[in-house]
Amino acid sequence: MVRETVKAGVIAGILLAMVYGALAHIGGPAGRGLEEGANGARILTLVAGNLFGNAGKMILGVIFFIACLNTCIGLLSCCSQYFTTLIPVIGYRLWVFVFAAVSLVISSAGLNKILAVSVPVLGAVYPVAIMLIVLAFLGPLTEKWPAMFPCTIFFTGAVSVVHALEQSKVTVPALTQATTWLPGYSSGLGWIVPALAGMAVGVMVSSAGRAEE
Repeated sequence: MVRETVKAGVIAGILLAMVYGALAHIGGPAGRGLEEGANGARILTLVAGNLFGNAGKMILGVIFFIACLNTCIGLLSCCSQYFTTLIPVIGYRLWVFVFAAVSLVISSAGLNKILAVSVPVLGAVYPVAIMLIVLAFLGPLTEKWPAMFPCTIFFTGAVSVVHALEQSKVTVPALTQATTWLPGYSSGLGWIVPALAGMAVGVMVSSAGRAEE
């Protein structure tokens, strides 16, 4: 089961990389010249309309509908199931209606406003999530050097949170000046070097603690 799951994951990863690579290739040149704040959905709609007319817009709409429907059903089910374990009195079905209603209200704000809030949050969370996965694959090393785990997450989270705050127009001059020199910081990749540094610090801390014992 593990072997087949890994195979499926590799195939899905390659296909998703191709899809998002194609989207980036389309969105890069197509987004130039549009008004400031044009989001990806608007860019794709314009491209589909220019290439295939109204039929292209209809096909793109169906694709969006199917993709978003699958995601929404999965999120509603998972969130409702989780909160049912926390507050079972409300019940699964009621939780589904609650999350659906809240999502409906939030979605009415429009994609640009949702992205303005969600992008900084995701920018702060994703680097930490990525390093959690990396550290999970390095299980034997984290067992040998236990401090590697907290040090890596702390260093990664500190830089990603500062960058997220900067995206939200909340800047702390001292912190911003201390992080802008990092390679790839302007592209949201400034956390990579601190993550590696955190791993190194974790190894040294664990080794020093073991030496004292």
